[in-house]
Amino acid sequence: MRIIFSALSSPRGERREIDIPAPLTPINLATLLWGRGHLPPRPLCAGIGHCGLCRVRFLSAPPAPCLRERDILAHEELTAGVRLACCHDAHDAMILAVSPESARPKTDNTRLFDDILPSSVQEGKPCEAWLAVDLGTTSIAWEALDVQGRPFAGGQMLNPQMGAGTDVMARLAAASPERGTEGANFMRDTVQAALADICGALHAQGITVREICLAANPAMTLLALGLDSSGLRAAPYRLDFHGGQEAHLPGLPPLWIPPLLAPFAGGDLSAGICAVLHAAPSPRFPLLLADMGTNGEFALLRAGMPPLLASVPLGPALEGIGLRCGGLAEEGAVTAFHVSPAGLTPQPIGGAPPLHICGVGYLSLIRLLLSIGLLDSDGHFRPDASGPHPLAFLRTRLAASLSTERGEPVLPLPGGLFLTASDVESLLKVKAAFSLAVDSLLSEAGLCPAETGEIVLAGALGQYAPLDALTELGFLPPASVAKTRAAGNTSLRGAALLLRGSNNCRPDKLREELSALHAQAHTLPLAESPFFHERYILHMRFGPARVGSFQC
Repeated sequence: MRIIFSALSSPRGERREIDIPAPLTPINLATLLWGRGHLPPRPLCAGIGHCGLCRVRFLSAPPAPCLRERDILAHEELTAGVRLACCHDAHDAMILAVSPESARPKTDNTRLFDDILPSSVQEGKPCEAWLAVDLGTTSIAWEALDVQGRPFAGGQMLNPQMGAGTDVMARLAAASPERGTEGANFMRDTVQAALADICGALHAQGITVREICLAANPAMTLLALGLDSSGLRAAPYRLDFHGGQEAHLPGLPPLWIPPLLAPFAGGDLSAGICAVLHAAPSPRFPLLLADMGTNGEFALLRAGMPPLLASVPLGPALEGIGLRCGGLAEEGAVTAFHVSPAGLTPQPIGGAPPLHICGVGYLSLIRLLLSIGLLDSDGHFRPDASGPHPLAFLRTRLAASLSTERGEPVLPLPGGLFLTASDVESLLKVKAAFSLAVDSLLSEAGLCPAETGEIVLAGALGQYAPLDALTELGFLPPASVAKTRAAGNTSLRGAALLLRGSNNCRPDKLREELSALHAQAHTLPLAESPFFHERYILHMRFGPARVGSFQC
């Protein structure tokens, strides 16, 4: 099979053509182009035909559009041969044009902290470093540490596996043996190449990396190491590799893998536990650690008792991915909405024109619409809402602007953006999964929210989302703001500790401590409970669910 695509990779309209050998089995066109590395990775919605970011224009005869494409694409686009690559399989003699946005090169986010560069580097002499890496589903964050454990360089990049889908299950499917070996090899090789690029950039500065600590969820870990991940593809889930040991990839220093605690609670969570247990000030027990990523991972830590763990699939909606006007936090991404005399006013990063809405922007918007009554707690638009309210004028104006697109309510927003009812539903599902996990852990431990000593939010969203918004929307128990703190990237911080230790504990002792916690930990199999769907539905409302420990 011969497929040619022309990536219009610059304003000058430069074209490049690539022959793609025929795969052994039928393959989705988006998976072929982005998921196997023929185009730079970007945050796609894992083939559900919702985000519209995999647009291609057929220069050869286009396939007939499917129903999803008719919902997403304008009539003019369909007529011009534009299709969603995720909706079609690759076939012989396809000729495609891809937009410059889809073909943009990866950016180098490496930074050096000049004030603490090792003296040997400042003097132009070679030195050694240790590399802490948080391999997230969406992005890879890293720090290089000197012999004292101080970070002197760092960076962040998009996970190159993103092209195969934004969620864990899409990538596991792309790497399944039924699709041949190419998908699994791509998943392993892209991460290996990313780590090699980091080590190479440091080596160019005269810095040799001695060891890497790779903290990631179980799926990302297995895919990066090229190990069998079949135990994570279907229930009953199992782990055949438990971490807590050294691993090796060709051309890289030794990698230490933190313990993988459960099928969907991995080395990122165990590294995060290490970070909060050895943070200053001392942790206040019972401590609930919640890592708000594409996969939500939770640990309830109690003094002298085994950890309680839970995990739920949150999906990429909290990062804005998969939503109709959603996107990652970057220049132009809307992070909040405010009320002005003109109505709703978006707040984009960098003061640039609104480009899309990131996760915290959606939370801000939904919180505002709930407060004025245009949305109800079930996530439904209420254009007929009435009653006194300081912002009743805004509610009336927004209600009048509501339109319907193929039977779905749509709220127009400034800057050509909009909010659909399905967007609200996607975020409500995330809220339900998150609050169900928190509620289940507290209930299992026999605790009321008031009895927790501390709630620690990890991850970028936990760091930037307003805490009062998370409690008002029901992610966290009511009145928990005072005992909740955002801790940022605890996975990366824990990986650093596991390499160089803390002030009073050597790294080998920290590794032993984590291994002991792993042996004691008890995991709640939420998704496998016969009451999961019943309890999940009870949490499908904004605000606290009227069940379990949230109501103690």
